[in-house]
Amino acid sequence: MSVVFIFIVMLSRLLVTAGNDTVVERSAQVRKISQEQRLVADLFQNYSSIIRPVMNQNETLIVTCDAALQTIADFNQKKQYIQTNMWLRLKWKDFNLQWNPDDYGGVSSITVPLDLIWRPDLHLHRNRNKDTSGISSISPRLTSSGVVYWNTPANIMSPCRYDASYFPFDEQHCQLTFSSWSYNYDAVHLRVSNSIADISNYQDNGIWDLLGMLQVVNTTYYTCCPKPFSVYIVTIVVRHRPLFYLSNLLIPCCLIVAITMCSFLLAVDSGEKISLVVTNLLSLVVFMNNLSKAIPNSSDGIPLMIQYIAVTIAIVTISMLATVCVLRIHYRPSLAKPVPAWLKKVAFVYLPPILILRVPAYKMTPATPAIGEPLREMPSSSDAGSDGGTTLANFVSINRRLRCLTARCKRQDAAREIVAEWKQVARVIDRMLFVVFLVVTVSLTMGILMQSKPQTSPEQIEIWQQPRD
Repeated sequence: MSVVFIFIVMLSRLLVTAGNDTVVERSAQVRKISQEQRLVADLFQNYSSIIRPVMNQNETLIVTCDAALQTIADFNQKKQYIQTNMWLRLKWKDFNLQWNPDDYGGVSSITVPLDLIWRPDLHLHRNRNKDTSGISSISPRLTSSGVVYWNTPANIMSPCRYDASYFPFDEQHCQLTFSSWSYNYDAVHLRVSNSIADISNYQDNGIWDLLGMLQVVNTTYYTCCPKPFSVYIVTIVVRHRPLFYLSNLLIPCCLIVAITMCSFLLAVDSGEKISLVVTNLLSLVVFMNNLSKAIPNSSDGIPLMIQYIAVTIAIVTISMLATVCVLRIHYRPSLAKPVPAWLKKVAFVYLPPILILRVPAYKMTPATPAIGEPLREMPSSSDAGSDGGTTLANFVSINRRLRCLTARCKRQDAAREIVAEWKQVARVIDRMLFVVFLVVTVSLTMGILMQSKPQTSPEQIEIWQQPRD
């Protein structure tokens, strides 16, 4: 019985002690909250959020600006605007919001609603979103020294002039310009903490590579006002990721040109040479139509890819005309003139070794149908008998017919030789055109790739992407 009584007494003391500790903690929390409430009441008792927080009205208030890019939500090339999500970090000193932490229970910083304090009226120039400025009204943090830290998210939609000259290897520089709408340079002076903005938390975009993000403060004059304004400029430098366009436009275009060049390797008497070239030409026109839908309609410059496809279309068109000429040479009528001697020399002597082409040996003199030798004079019929006259007449008739047959055969052989020579000339020209178009196409492709070199050096990009201190 005594043991049970002792156990009940000890349990009661433990419960009383725990209750006292809870009361002490709640009392401390109440005291802390009351200290912050008292601090806020004291700070904003005679505070005005519409007056610039300086001791002397001739004094310039310095606002430090910094930006941290989160994502590139959209870069519309046709409508030429960029939409980004970022953090704007502003800092300034408000002498009216200073206190001694010891007087308020050690409270050194507080967070208050944005509407309670004065803030710089930063405005985004050329804001594409007319419904909102894009800058959120996040509560700022006040410190006992009077420094105000306002870190607010911003959804920025601003025009960005798209330069498609080097598409799809283009590099774009988009500027976001902020300035105070009411205060000139003498009243509010903006400055940056670092010339390179913060991109440490940037999330990669599948279409654009972020090369860097720069920030600077300039002084700008406006026609409305005699005094200058301080302007905060953020420049986002991005580069197109060309893999999609290379795999869907450039490589198929190169393959179409290669197939077109292969038409010169087909047999000249093949009936599908023209059909193949015309089909490739229509394919290139479709490619150009699809590409024109992806880039803005601008007269500032012709995009690199458009130049390439346009020149490729010209090459395919010329190849079609060349194929028509080759077919016309190949199918010359049998009564055509012989191949000129100079053309024979070029087509059968000089070009075949260069083109690695074997040609049959032909005479370098034009073939002319020869007529048989004149008949030898035969004895007159007066010198022969009656039987001899009949035999002689038959012999003369047979000889005349043989001469005609021989001449006809020689003319046919000469005509066939002329046709064969023209066909061989067409074959040599076909191979020569293949080599010429191959050289032109390879040179064009290399020239396009040489023009697509990066506009910003890798060393400069490395400097932009270094971690900030």
